[in-house]
Amino acid sequence: MADVLRSVQPIRNWMGTEVIVNRSGLSIGVIRFVAAGVDTNLYNEMLLFVHEGQVAMGAFNCMESDREEWLTVAENTVQSLHIVPFPSDSSFEKGVGSR
Repeated sequence: MADVLRSVQPIRNWMGTEVIVNRSGLSIGVIRFVAAGVDTNLYNEMLLFVHEGQVAMGAFNCMESDREEWLTVAENTVQSLHIVPFPSDSSFEKGVGSR
């Protein structure tokens, strides 16, 4: 994913990738970079993890100038991710909302 992103996104500052294991034991790939916004540079973190064979993605971004103030929020977001199992008596079907 990082290679694809680097080939299509005009990145100003590539900050790297890493895989972390958060406090719930979830392995999360994190991609960090700064990209051009409309009128300012934006700090971005893309989050990827696999659950039951499917990739889930999330993102965090803020203005590059505010990055230091928001890094704690981004870290807490990553650390708070966890899997919430569907109840066995759920009325949800795969790909279908409630009725």
